[in-house]
Amino acid sequence: MLYRSSMKTHHFISKVLLPTTFALAGACSQGSPGFDEAGSSSTARGAFAEDGGVAAVFATDAAGDGDAAASGENGQQIALTVTSTAADSYAVVDVAIGADPPFKAVVDTGSSGLRVVQGAVTSASWTAAGIVAPSVVYGAIEANGEVMTATVKIGGVAIPSPIKVEHITSARCTPGHATCGAANGDVSALRFRGETKAVLGIGMRVSPGLSHPLAALGKHAQYIVALGAYGATTGNLLVDPGQAELDRFRPNLAHLKPSAALSADGLTGWDDQHVPFCINSFCGEALLEMAGGAARVVLARAPDFQAIGVASGASLIPTGTALREKLINDSAVSLTVGATPSVGLDAIAVGYATGGTTTSLGILPFFQKDVLYDFAAGTIGVADKK
Repeated sequence: MLYRSSMKTHHFISKVLLPTTFALAGACSQGSPGFDEAGSSSTARGAFAEDGGVAAVFATDAAGDGDAAASGENGQQIALTVTSTAADSYAVVDVAIGADPPFKAVVDTGSSGLRVVQGAVTSASWTAAGIVAPSVVYGAIEANGEVMTATVKIGGVAIPSPIKVEHITSARCTPGHATCGAANGDVSALRFRGETKAVLGIGMRVSPGLSHPLAALGKHAQYIVALGAYGATTGNLLVDPGQAELDRFRPNLAHLKPSAALSADGLTGWDDQHVPFCINSFCGEALLEMAGGAARVVLARAPDFQAIGVASGASLIPTGTALREKLINDSAVSLTVGATPSVGLDAIAVGYATGGTTTSLGILPFFQKDVLYDFAAGTIGVADKK
């Protein structure tokens, strides 16, 4: 899920979010005011070291000083429903605004803020803030709208104070996409992943004008995304994890650079597109994008294809390829690409960058590891599932 103000469109390998089908042909890149659209260089910079670590890619947080604000007790746990098929994998959560009945929202770590399609909320349940929301690109759709002030529940858990959300009031197909969910101009008919009326963005590059929903819900702006293994139908968000939970991630923290953007609540954003990873002998930096579909790895030169173990110019890692995948300092995950590669399991697209496209590992890391987001420390961490 992508959001930005400028409408410069980059094409790489597609993730079509509307409808639910996954295609391999052209995608949009990421950006917003203050964000670095150039992304990572994605050049091979090191392989797996003999001791199991990644050589010369990043440093760890041995002191674990990013968790000082946390208490010993866990905070709120929010249930997720997970769909996993060969064509697409994603998670949804119940959201309610004002006195209206709840509706489903796709959970997205590639954007920030709650965005709701016109018609999903009655006018009495929120108030216009008089601010135009940033343009947003969802797959092949550019959406625009206005900022609203609303009381919100996520998974039945009430955010203590009203927050700023986006009311999507107009949409159009992005250049190069003749048909999309917005082709007929009926915004109220838009459905994300073919079923939901909203997107719950929980990534760390905050969107100016909007609140960060989970930061507003909790006390410490720390939360864990915990899905089951691939194929599981449930997962959860743990907001304000206790010390024991935070300690699980201490050896495996990626330190991010702050972005220039602030949320509507004054929360400083962090550039979350630079999480270190390795696939076989290729190492780079990526966005962990829960609503991003299949992994898409940007390569800069022919030897990068060889480092992954595929033919130069390949567009997909082919069936039968043995892979060792690693995030930050964590233990590697070994797998072999199956006969029918599945999104979130072993479907990984590769290709040369055009126009500043950056690597996204899609939803795959969330099926392999639990992922910690910590605004207080500016870190993303991974840990083995419990």
